[in-house]
Amino acid sequence: MNGHGHNWLNEFGLGVTDPSLYLEGKLSFTVDKLAKKLGTDKVSIYVGGMALEERVGMTTREVWDVIEGTPGKEAMNGFDWLGMSTKKGREAYTNMAFPLARAIGGKEEPFGFVYIGPKKEGFYTERDVKLVRSALQFASNGIYSSIKSRDNLLGIPSRMELFERIESNLKENPRRNYSLLMIDLDFFKRINDGYGHLEGDRALKRVSDVINSILKKEYLFARYGGEEFAVFLPGVNLENATKFAEAIRKKVKEDEELKKYGLTASIGVYSSKATKAAIDLLKQDFNLIEDFKRTQRNGDIDNQSQLTRYSLVYYADGHLRLAKDNGRDKVCANIKWL
Repeated sequence: MNGHGHNWLNEFGLGVTDPSLYLEGKLSFTVDKLAKKLGTDKVSIYVGGMALEERVGMTTREVWDVIEGTPGKEAMNGFDWLGMSTKKGREAYTNMAFPLARAIGGKEEPFGFVYIGPKKEGFYTERDVKLVRSALQFASNGIYSSIKSRDNLLGIPSRMELFERIESNLKENPRRNYSLLMIDLDFFKRINDGYGHLEGDRALKRVSDVINSILKKEYLFARYGGEEFAVFLPGVNLENATKFAEAIRKKVKEDEELKKYGLTASIGVYSSKATKAAIDLLKQDFNLIEDFKRTQRNGDIDNQSQLTRYSLVYYADGHLRLAKDNGRDKVCANIKWL
């Protein structure tokens, strides 16, 4: 590898291990650096066991084709996947997927993967493959360190712990009612732009404190990423989950310390025992029927014993998007707004 390649890898390694960057920053750094270095406009990262975290130039359909297709399956089994080109004379590749893995007991365990789409011009070579493998040795450690069980800014559970808690509850009692709130702070970027990122961090901490002040001990409150939070409510029905969501919305809006930012929250609510009519309406509204079928491997989504962690997050996030699309500072549950 030439000196230029070494310089890039050094910069790459420093970027993804930078302690000042949270998970979102590390993912963005990884995606941008790989895309520019390899000459492609299609790169995506799949991490945390469920959803795409960061992507460049890829539509939702392309993302799910990768995740559900051979590239994603091979990478999540710990193997590099290389799309062979029709170019003759030497090894060349059209697109690639590589696992993000951590070492456990002497073995590499994938926790996600990176997909790299076609180059703008030409094909990938063995040199490109070696470069990406070297880069991801840095990236895997840096990214995994950011998705451990606690959020290092707020001291509350991270997305990883949220996912693990949901899955363990579903395995222990799949027929129980579970509710999930997905919370997004409206126009939060304005705080970072207007007051600076340190002030943005203070605002996030205050929001965390406000929500924790009304949290019951059996609920799990987690930072989902950036200015998004989630609350998992085992054994709570839709009506009570919606009331709790409304209490959070009011608390955030009326808090004296947060008023100077004009901060509000949009919240999506979903219960595992939501009505079939509500599910059908939501799927129709977002044209998600085919996408969801791709991800639901265990049968009919209306069969509560086969409810997956993915479906719970998927529909709660769908309601959040509806709340934001219909004016923000709202709670949306079962296609109703408060």
